[in-house]
Amino acid sequence: MITARQFSELRKIPYTTVIFWLKKGALAGAEKQEIPFGRQGFIWQVPDDAPLPELPAGRKPKAKDESGTAKPAKKPRKKGEQ
Repeated sequence: MITARQFSELRKIPYTTVIFWLKKGALAGAEKQEIPFGRQGFIWQVPDDAPLPELPAGRKPKAKDESGTAKPAKKPRKKGEQ
């Protein structure tokens, strides 16, 4: 088991991405452990041979209405209207 930072350096992945995966529960075998003394908090322990998650790239598609088309954008307000 290694720390999240060590895992990110080993796999050449940004640390913030690894933390995002850990919070989502996407890394198999990862454990959140409390710090036994001193400061309050926790550390993540990740198996050094953990596979990278299979996540879709990019953002989620926009929501669609019942007819299957994307929702129209809101019209901008004119000055003086409420």
